[in-house]
Amino acid sequence: MSLERKVRSLKLGLIDDRRFIDGKRKLSEARRKFAGEGHVVSAFLQIDDPYSYLLSLYLPSLAEHYDIELNALWPSSTTRSQNIESVTLW
Repeated sequence: MSLERKVRSLKLGLIDDRRFIDGKRKLSEARRKFAGEGHVVSAFLQIDDPYSYLLSLYLPSLAEHYDIELNALWPSSTTRSQNIESVTLW
């Protein structure tokens, strides 16, 4: 087995390693706390989607209960090539 294959195998093994994932999560949480930032939840919603409508009804109570900042993002059109507009719902 070549060195390149061994390195690739180690990298792929880390992607699925629970300890590595938990370590990355703890590091991200420590950085967030050190920066004094709160938790942020981004929701990508579509106007013509009934599930987006239901989610938009539930999000304010979720934010109130868990003390999170919400970002509602509405695609400006149905094509992915255009930018996403950020709007405040609540």
